[in-house]
Amino acid sequence: MNGPGVSSARSYFCSKCQERFRHPVGRCSRCGCGVIVRELRDGPAELAPVPLSEVKVKAEEERATSGVRCLDALLGGGLPHGYSVLVSADGGLGKSTLLLEAACRSGLRSLYATSEEDSLKVAGRARRLELPVEHASSYRIERGEDLLSALERSVYDLAVLDSVQATSFMGAPPGHVQASLALVKALHDWAHRSGAAAFVICHETKEGDAAGPNALKHAVDAVVGLGWPKDPEEDATDDERVLYVLKNRAGPAPKKMRVVLTAHGFSEVT
Repeated sequence: MNGPGVSSARSYFCSKCQERFRHPVGRCSRCGCGVIVRELRDGPAELAPVPLSEVKVKAEEERATSGVRCLDALLGGGLPHGYSVLVSADGGLGKSTLLLEAACRSGLRSLYATSEEDSLKVAGRARRLELPVEHASSYRIERGEDLLSALERSVYDLAVLDSVQATSFMGAPPGHVQASLALVKALHDWAHRSGAAAFVICHETKEGDAAGPNALKHAVDAVVGLGWPKDPEEDATDDERVLYVLKNRAGPAPKKMRVVLTAHGFSEVT
């Protein structure tokens, strides 16, 4: 999972006039184009179709562990090199706990960025769960730009944003659909460039909010969710959940498993 940090010289461009920007923006300041500015990627553009038989494919690299066995199993054996995961659930199911556990137990250089809690509360939750915190950092943010800047300044192997709908971006308020999409895409691009893992927490609403998983799932490599058991005959306790994956570019999907939230984090129900 180790990789170079994000270069400060990384630029983005307007799909209409090609004006460059340091960060993705929602509207071009030069021509006024409202299309989200796209990333200027390394390497030459492919000017013609490429026969797949002539493409040299690298062997699949060894996956890193998230530190949460049930999450590793759900994703097909751990975290692939350069991977973005959207984690969605209703309130109170434990998505923040799941991702804090991954940030601490993975042993990777991790940054847990939250718009909803300060570092004191995050550290207190980690202590109650008895999580190892030697390689994890916490960052209270209000703007998505703050997180992207932190990822540029230091090298991290795993980043968590908790949550995308509570974070402003590109001058738009938290929950703005296009800004949320742009922020998720920026974190996805960071993961692919650096070889790291990016987890983005997303709240679900009963009304099917436009900024929910259905709108964001196309910008990430995997979509993971938490839910309540729906089968009464399973005799599920209040601590049991269903952990499921709806999309997974590096493993099987859909797939689900029963898990339980204990005093020390999540584990699979056997």
